[in-house]
Amino acid sequence: MKITLFGTQPYDRESFDRIRDTYGFDICYHRSHLNANNVALAQGSDAVCIFVNDTADAGTIRQLAGMGVKLIALRCAGFNNVDLNAAARYGIPVVRVPAYSPHAVAEHAVALMLALNRKIHRAYWRTRDGNFSLHGLMGFDMYGKTAGIVGTGRIARELIRILKGFGMEAVANDLFPDPQYAAEAGIAYVPQGRHIFSDLTTKENLLIARKKGPNGEQKWTLERIYELFPRLKERENSMGNKLSGGEQQMLTVARGLMQNPTMILLDEITEGLAPIVVDQLAEIVSQLRKMNVSILVAEQSVKFALAVSDDCYILEKGNVVLHKPTAELTHEEILKYLGT
Repeated sequence: MKITLFGTQPYDRESFDRIRDTYGFDICYHRSHLNANNVALAQGSDAVCIFVNDTADAGTIRQLAGMGVKLIALRCAGFNNVDLNAAARYGIPVVRVPAYSPHAVAEHAVALMLALNRKIHRAYWRTRDGNFSLHGLMGFDMYGKTAGIVGTGRIARELIRILKGFGMEAVANDLFPDPQYAAEAGIAYVPQGRHIFSDLTTKENLLIARKKGPNGEQKWTLERIYELFPRLKERENSMGNKLSGGEQQMLTVARGLMQNPTMILLDEITEGLAPIVVDQLAEIVSQLRKMNVSILVAEQSVKFALAVSDDCYILEKGNVVLHKPTAELTHEEILKYLGT
């Protein structure tokens, strides 16, 4: 079988030369990248092997088919440089590397994190000059920090496993969250928008947010959440997009508690909700106060804010104009600053 390799690097030649005789391949190497202008280099080949900078568009594939090329093999995972429709039209299969070593890539990512954090590159050049000062090179402990991970494929999962070995926590975002993985790995998925996943059930939304607190404690469990939010227990098998606005807000608060935080921020939690739902949320927040949960409420509904708070900060144009215990607010102060 004759194979033409395009975009060949020295390490490509070294790797393929080790196995060519074992499989009886006749390999022709070219440093140039495949495109419509040099496709003639593949004349007489059964297959072409290409990389990320090669171009296998419709015109190139048409010429390859005319030469009798029977296979396009990619030395990479991505295939955005190949016109798959054209390949199918001319009957040329396209194969790729399904994945690189997730361990190698994840380990390299951690190496880069450590190099940036501990200023290893700067320290290297400084010590070469005989300067052993630590000034500006200290960095910070990764232990106890939280890493944000975008996507939870194989590489990301290996990265999370390594970071947990450093004593770090992880939160993640993924277009297709995996509740089972989140529970097994002890990570929390962080959604966008209204802070719930519309295509997951209430129960899955809660489980996918679960993680231990800063000291490793797990005060908030699914059972305890259902005790505080019985409505969520009733709706545990309902999809997020089937919940009412009030139920979604309850689920948002519950998801926050499932992460066992030291403080929970409620930002405009009553916005757009019916008065009866606002009253239900006020009762829930009051119960949380009795459980010694620290809560920061940023709220334009004066009635709600005064009903659930112990201390009050009133801001005007970004400045605190009044701070005192809520119970000590006078009617005149409420009228002056809050207009109600």
